[in-house]
Amino acid sequence: MSIGKGCGIVLLVGALGLGLIGYCGYTMVASLKAEMPIIEGEVKVVVGRFNAEEFAAIYKDADAQLQAGISEVDFVKNMKDIKVQFDELILGPQVGFNMNTVNGDTTLTCSYDVSKDASKRTAVFTFHKTDAWRLLGLNIQQSL
Repeated sequence: MSIGKGCGIVLLVGALGLGLIGYCGYTMVASLKAEMPIIEGEVKVVVGRFNAEEFAAIYKDADAQLQAGISEVDFVKNMKDIKVQFDELILGPQVGFNMNTVNGDTTLTCSYDVSKDASKRTAVFTFHKTDAWRLLGLNIQQSL
């Protein structure tokens, strides 16, 4: 069995590809590590505004995609309904996160325990990176 010149090129290209994948993975982890304190601050702002019933302020600072999908009036109405159902959100530990970048468009989803009593509640925050991290979605789930 002999290895020709073409095989060496394939091996070199394969090694470069693996190196590039490793570098991208490292860059993503470093980026996430740098962004997490910013995201955690944004989560605290949203929770604080939710608890203070400052729903219009949440909407005004939200991502343009969220604003394009719902009017401010409907957003505030929905948030009031959620507030009636869940009352206060008590921000507990982070229970999950996911960062996704496609064609330079980055979103980050993070989940927090927001249980107030014996019921298990999880708030899932989705942020979109534009000039800053902006709220793209909020989903509060309660386990029975």
